[in-house]
Amino acid sequence: MQEIIKKNKWHVSLAPETTCKRSQFGTLKELLKLAKETGCFFTVDFAHIEARQGKENYPEVLQELEENGIKKIHCHFSGIEYSEKGERRHVITPSDKIKKLLTAIEKSKIQANVINEAPSPVQDSIKSLKILHNL
Repeated sequence: MQEIIKKNKWHVSLAPETTCKRSQFGTLKELLKLAKETGCFFTVDFAHIEARQGKENYPEVLQELEENGIKKIHCHFSGIEYSEKGERRHVITPSDKIKKLLTAIEKSKIQANVINEAPSPVQDSIKSLKILHNL
């Protein structure tokens, strides 16, 4: 795919996303390796990583990215309702989760473009901006 993009001089970037199901390709380590091997970018979905690992770990994820020389990320974030198989559905993001993520990003050296995937992304984004301004 990268060769076709280059050949056609398209101005697009492939950015496979971290996945939430353990049976799927898409761990952060797998995507870092893929990016190194193919020159693609990747998308960090913090909710998917949480579903896969069973816990919030924003500082650890950001540290792993920094250790791999990543300075800028495109990421997705929202509240998620989980089942034993992974993500069930997106829900409004609790304020404490937003604050934890934004605090971790602020403390890291990584520049992040955060896309909100909640059912009401505008409402969640406004709430996120208010939390960010209070950090």
